[in-house]
Amino acid sequence: MGRYTGRLIFAILLSAGSFFGTEYWYEQSVLEASMGSAKQLKNPIAILQEALNDVQKKSSRKIIWEDISKDDLLYPGESLRTNSDAEAKIFFIKSKTLIELEPDSLIVLEESSKGLSLNFLKGNLFVKNKEGAPAGAANLILKSGNSEIDIKNSSLSLSKKTSGDVSLDVFEGSATIKGKDGKEKKVDNTKSGVLSDQGLKISKEKIIILSPSPKFPVYIDPTKNQKLGIKWKKISGDYNVFIESGRRRSKLKRNSKIMASGSDGLMNIKSKLGKFYWRLKAVAKPGKILPDMTSKVLPLKIIAKIPPKLIFPKHNQKVVLKSDDPDVKLKWTNQSKLSNLFLEVSKKPDLSTKVYETSLKSKKTLHQINIREPGTYFWRITGYMKIKGRDEGLSSPIHMFKISVIEELHPPKLIYPKIGMKLSYKKFKKQGLTLKWDPEPSAKKYRIKVIPAKLKGSKTKSQEFIYTTEASQYKITDLEPGWHYWTVASVGKTNKVSEFTKPNSFKLFDLPKIIWSGGSAYSEHFYVTEKPSFSIKWTAPKPELIKEFRIKYSIEDKFSTTKQWTRTKFNNFKKYVPKEGTYSFIVEGISKLNKIIARSDIKTIYVKAQQRLPAPVYQSSVPQIIKSTKSGNLNVYWESVEGAKQYLLQLKSINGEVIKEKIVKGTNGALNGLKPGSYKVSLVTVDRYNRQGPSGEERQVSVPKGSNIKAPSLKGIKIN
Repeated sequence: MGRYTGRLIFAILLSAGSFFGTEYWYEQSVLEASMGSAKQLKNPIAILQEALNDVQKKSSRKIIWEDISKDDLLYPGESLRTNSDAEAKIFFIKSKTLIELEPDSLIVLEESSKGLSLNFLKGNLFVKNKEGAPAGAANLILKSGNSEIDIKNSSLSLSKKTSGDVSLDVFEGSATIKGKDGKEKKVDNTKSGVLSDQGLKISKEKIIILSPSPKFPVYIDPTKNQKLGIKWKKISGDYNVFIESGRRRSKLKRNSKIMASGSDGLMNIKSKLGKFYWRLKAVAKPGKILPDMTSKVLPLKIIAKIPPKLIFPKHNQKVVLKSDDPDVKLKWTNQSKLSNLFLEVSKKPDLSTKVYETSLKSKKTLHQINIREPGTYFWRITGYMKIKGRDEGLSSPIHMFKISVIEELHPPKLIYPKIGMKLSYKKFKKQGLTLKWDPEPSAKKYRIKVIPAKLKGSKTKSQEFIYTTEASQYKITDLEPGWHYWTVASVGKTNKVSEFTKPNSFKLFDLPKIIWSGGSAYSEHFYVTEKPSFSIKWTAPKPELIKEFRIKYSIEDKFSTTKQWTRTKFNNFKKYVPKEGTYSFIVEGISKLNKIIARSDIKTIYVKAQQRLPAPVYQSSVPQIIKSTKSGNLNVYWESVEGAKQYLLQLKSINGEVIKEKIVKGTNGALNGLKPGSYKVSLVTVDRYNRQGPSGEERQVSVPKGSNIKAPSLKGIKIN
């Protein structure tokens, strides 16, 4: 009996453990959510200013890292890391400090009663302190192991080695290091430090770099073979000095072709654009026995300093323009991504008298200017680049181009009224109608034709109204209700007349409006019938005068050619249609004398099916294989679906044949009295139109044959 009792106790303990484990998970989830909300109540302490590739963060209570991007806010208690090909720039709001994280680095942002701190755990970082920090601003303290570094007055780098030691290099100013013993030491740019469990070890720099400073990028013009000058504090002439550089701090390679004497203090090198790490190494000259000397490893960013390049028109190029299109399309490139671009066009080579000038967007490389006068013109583009905090202007060379204009006579472009426009005749009688068109550059005057549409059944030709004007508009007041066509031709200097424009139509109407329910604007109609259908409604003015309505409709662009009308006595219309698509409608009110006394605007709707609701999702507690009770009773739980009227619970055989179905209005259902065996269960959502959605996920169901616990046998007692 002891063996079975032990099994029973074990089963009870296992069940209790699962229960309390679930409770603990739930409480931790609630706590995590509350901590997330609490974080939002804190003020951010930093901003991610730049991010290259995968930069991630996580809070202290989370285990999953999340990707972040430029301008994201950072809060106390968050960790930040960069992957093997990622870099990040973090700007601390209060101290105005800029931290650059190199690849494979990890830091933690902390805040305490003492102020802000940054715990450096892995990789390499570079600190740039911005000038102009507000008085009384909280210092940013760097932590590494048991040491604290006050970086308020310095620019420096930290590099954590695999041994756990941290190398400290100061490039500008000085840093104060406080060890675990409470003692403080200062390190300036003439020294280097190594932080370890034993404390801070300071050594004097053998080679002191004077320029370039790692705090600022270096700008060069690669088109002029411009070289980079490297200066150091002169050392013994018994040394040859080499430069070692690379894209990664850990992979520096010596350039054996470039060498200078230690006493020169200067070497000029040709460098590619981009970000590099570099250092100087001094090696004894042949015949001299001296120890090698190495400088600090410095980051360096080299940026192209290239003015805008003018592409079109090229220098001395001839440009031929037409009088109807006198625009010159100026093109250029902005390789250095200069900002605040400024365009100048002049008739003088020194640009002293401008005919055109404007500011341009930095990303723009094309601009059109209108030039009607032939002649010689000069142009250039100037952009600005921020170098050491100041804007420096870079101008393109001045290009000359010549303009000649060919006179061409074209009809103008009609503006108003637009084609098919309907205008109130009552308003027309009071104010008239002003026809408008775009001016034609070569035209001295214009000839206008207005032609009323021919009446149905009339055999006489419609009268043409002809007008002449020098302006690009003309007011008319002598038209009758109905459709009209208008067109305009240009008249040149020698009274040459261009072709007339393609006529625009407009209508002067005075019928009362039938108003569509929902307005005349384009809309969508979702049908729930088996076949595509639509349903539209309207409201008519003075309905007591209307005997019936007639409605015309058509799919897509065939409306104007459709002649068939459908009549109805009601102010609504329902119809099955062959297919989904765009349909246009117009409704007219018919009086007892069979006269049209009201009309609607053209209404366009898109007919498409109302989407069926998705299948429910099982609750998270439902296992992949659902087991019934020993008596064959099965309970299934799922999440509710918005808009659902009820659910269809289906039990299927392994082959997919439906064995049982049950309609359920809640979010759980039971199937009772199931025979032993294996089945599948799935769910279907039913909407308020009694339409079934798609069948959901099928999960396996296991109905046991009976209890698998054997009766115990007692010593000396036989149990049947």
